[in-house]
Amino acid sequence: MASLRKALGDSNADVEISDDEKAEQELFLGISHQFGEHFLLMVVLDKAVIGCRSLIKYSLDQDSPHESRFPSQRVEFGFNVADFGFAASQHIEVEVPKGLVIRKTLIIDQSDPGLEEIPAGLWDSDEPSRPRTVAHVSLNPQSRIARALVQVTATAARQDLYWFSINSLILTSLVVASAWAVRLGWVSPFSTPPTIPSASVSLLLLGPALLLSWFSRSPEHPLVARRLGPLRRSMLINSAVLVIFAVVAAVKVTPLMWNVMWIAATGLQAVSALYLLFFLLDARAWPFRVADFVRRAWNSIR
Repeated sequence: MASLRKALGDSNADVEISDDEKAEQELFLGISHQFGEHFLLMVVLDKAVIGCRSLIKYSLDQDSPHESRFPSQRVEFGFNVADFGFAASQHIEVEVPKGLVIRKTLIIDQSDPGLEEIPAGLWDSDEPSRPRTVAHVSLNPQSRIARALVQVTATAARQDLYWFSINSLILTSLVVASAWAVRLGWVSPFSTPPTIPSASVSLLLLGPALLLSWFSRSPEHPLVARRLGPLRRSMLINSAVLVIFAVVAAVKVTPLMWNVMWIAATGLQAVSALYLLFFLLDARAWPFRVADFVRRAWNSIR
C-alpha cells in the first residue's frame, strides 16, 4: 500500500522507490492526467483497411476567445492539444469564419516548458503568403505524455466592408474639408451665394442612407462581428457628420448653434479618422511588438 501511495505521488509515504519506479510513476500520472481531460472517440473500421494507414479527422467548434475592447483588426488565440502524445504524429487544421483570414498558425511541443528557445524539432508553423481561412500544422510528439499548444493569429479580411469603410472615410473627409474651404472663403465655386434651405440637403442625406445600408447584413460569427465592429462604427460616425451638415443646410439656426454644429461635425470626423487609423495600423499591438523586439535584442547580445 505504501508503494502504491508513493507511486500516486504521496510525498508522506514512508518508502523508497528506484529511478525506474520514479519514471513509471511520472508516466502513470501523465497518462492519468490525459485521460482525465479527454473523451473517448471510437471508430469502427472495415476489415479491408486493417493494416493500412488510415486518417481520422474530426472537428471541434471552439468558443470565441476573450479580447480587449480596444479596436484592432488582429486577434490571437490558442488552445491546448492534451492528446498530443497519443499518436506518432499530430496534424492540426484550423479554420476561421468567413470574414477573417489566418496570418500565422503555430504548434509548440510543451514537453519541456523550461526552454527559452524552442528547438526546430519541437514546433511547426504555417504562415500563408496569400490570405486564406484554413491553415495546417503537423508535429511529431517527443514522448507518450507530451502536450502541445496551438497559437493562431487572424485578421480581418481585406474585402467588401473593409475597403468600403476606408473609401467612405476618405469621401466624407473631403466633404468636410471642402465645406470649410468654402466657409473660410478659400474657394468660391458658386455663381450666387447659397441660401438656406439648400438643394444640397438631398445629396447630403444620400450618403448616410448608403453607409447605413451596410449594417443590414446576414448574421455573422461573433468573432467576425467584433473584428469588423470598428469599421461599422466609423461608417456610423461618418453618417452622423453628413446628417449634421444636412441639418445645417436645411434649417436656419442661430449663429451660436451654427458654429456649434460645424465644430461638432468636424470633431466627429476627426474622431472617425483617428479611430479607423488606430484600427488599420493595429496600434494596440505596438507595445507588445516593441517589448518583444527589446527581449530578442537583449537575448542576442547576452
